[in-house]
Amino acid sequence: MDSSVVSISRSSLLLRGLVNVIFGAIVFSWPGLTVYLLVILFAINIIVIGAMELFKPFVQKNTNHAILTFLLGLLGMVVGFYLLGRPELTVEVLSLVIAFWAVLFGISDLFVGFADSKTSGGYRFLFVIVGILSLMFGGYLIFYPVAT
Repeated sequence: MDSSVVSISRSSLLLRGLVNVIFGAIVFSWPGLTVYLLVILFAINIIVIGAMELFKPFVQKNTNHAILTFLLGLLGMVVGFYLLGRPELTVEVLSLVIAFWAVLFGISDLFVGFADSKTSGGYRFLFVIVGILSLMFGGYLIFYPVAT
């Protein structure tokens, strides 16, 4: 059973790396368009999630927190439209979301690299290196969100 967890982690690391390389190539090819598209998609995502939460009490009649769910949905839609109208702020928010995501994955990779004694040395070293790089990237984004 432990070997399946390790193989999932290895394939997960490989898949994440491949997706990040492809994403990086796209970003370097069209940086302005990529940032603009991410800003638009991020704001639209918040609007859609807010709309879903807004109408949830009407669909699920037996919810205990209908008013709170409705208000949070309304707040999500307002925030989404605000971010859609303020793309520079959306870039900052999106940059911080990516930064915290990178930090969490860095901590996770370091944990796998140091704590999983069943993984071979080469893979453990790879997890440690990826974890350190992810923490450095996340830290840089946290301290310089607009510059990135």
